[in-house]
Amino acid sequence: MADRLKFDKEILRQIFCHLSLSTTELAQQTGKSFHAIKNWRSGSCTMPASFFEQLCIIKPEVARYQKEAKHLESNWGNLLGGKNRISKMTTEQISKNMHQVRRGREKNFPNIDDISIANPLALEFYGVMMGDGCVSRYPIKSSKNSRTEVVISGNSKKDREYFDDFLVPTMNQLFGVKIKIKKRKGQNTIDIVTCASHVSQWLIKHKFPIGKKHDLQIPLHIMSMPLEKRNNIIRGLLDTDGCIAARKDEDYKYPYIFIWAKNKKLRVQLKEILRKQGIPAYLHGDSVVVRGCNNFKIWFKKIGSSNPRNIKKYMEWLNTKKIRPTGL
Repeated sequence: MADRLKFDKEILRQIFCHLSLSTTELAQQTGKSFHAIKNWRSGSCTMPASFFEQLCIIKPEVARYQKEAKHLESNWGNLLGGKNRISKMTTEQISKNMHQVRRGREKNFPNIDDISIANPLALEFYGVMMGDGCVSRYPIKSSKNSRTEVVISGNSKKDREYFDDFLVPTMNQLFGVKIKIKKRKGQNTIDIVTCASHVSQWLIKHKFPIGKKHDLQIPLHIMSMPLEKRNNIIRGLLDTDGCIAARKDEDYKYPYIFIWAKNKKLRVQLKEILRKQGIPAYLHGDSVVVRGCNNFKIWFKKIGSSNPRNIKKYMEWLNTKKIRPTGL
């Protein structure tokens, strides 16, 4: 089976009708992110072949739909980006680019102007970068030029599934880049690294800082978007620089959502976005905090999470009305 599968929307409707399970129930049974399944269900993202195999285990009859899928390899986004770009070029431009390709100077990546910041996946990726990502610039030895590098870091034990099932496919779909996850020697840290210049150019175009993120905040052109758009930024921040927990002295019954933000301007922005939609966030030290059972439900209804570790905690609380620390 190929790495990913693409179904027509009507076929997807039939598959999920056949399963007779809600997105929440599928997330609980497969351990996948609610929002990832939502994207696969709607057809806005291609489906991992491994997830389709899980669906076949839940309902063996679903296997018959495999023949209706378009089978895609891991570099499909790169190829698609190249085709879309070529379709908009003149014969002279194609000839010039082919000459550069033969000389190894250019790859068929999508044009950054074609990657809309209004795309929910693009906004969530931007939120991820605000959390655990960075853009660095390094000089090239014996040259006046420099290169840029985009890195996203996570916990090798807690975030591996999130990286595999969400971040890597998202970056492939948005930017057509083939990403590998690297584990740091002797550390519980994994990194996604790309030196593809168009990824950093897109981020810089949308006001993402190069180097240290001391003055990090949501850019004005994103802050002017509707609340449901800005929620994608918050979801990316929760999944990388946030956590869900409960206190022992409250018998682990009352959920807390924390998003860490060093810059006060960013903390104020997040509080404002949340309060405007009826989520009473408050500031505590370097964190934005949301507390309480009802607010926990509202968060997952309006914002949610794409990280399985957060989804599992929410499902645990729904089932037991408690969130216990790992190991208890």
